[in-house]
Amino acid sequence: SIGIDVDEDIVQVANDRLNRIHPKPNLEFLVADLMDPSNPAWDHIKEATILTMYFAKEGLEKIRPLLENALRGKRCRIFCC
Repeated sequence: SIGIDVDEDIVQVANDRLNRIHPKPNLEFLVADLMDPSNPAWDHIKEATILTMYFAKEGLEKIRPLLENALRGKRCRIFCC
């Protein structure tokens, strides 16, 4: 599993908490701007079978076309909170 956020501080908090868990789960956190479709983090999105996203309505409207393009023809469930 991979968590992606644009905020480095949020990712650092997540990694600090992850490092306290034993045994360590198969989980990785990345800093990435998904509004940039050339960002390498999109490689993970394209392989996803489940996406859980936390966006305000405006953010979801902006990323939707990028998701539709990246996931066209793939079987992926998307959950938005």
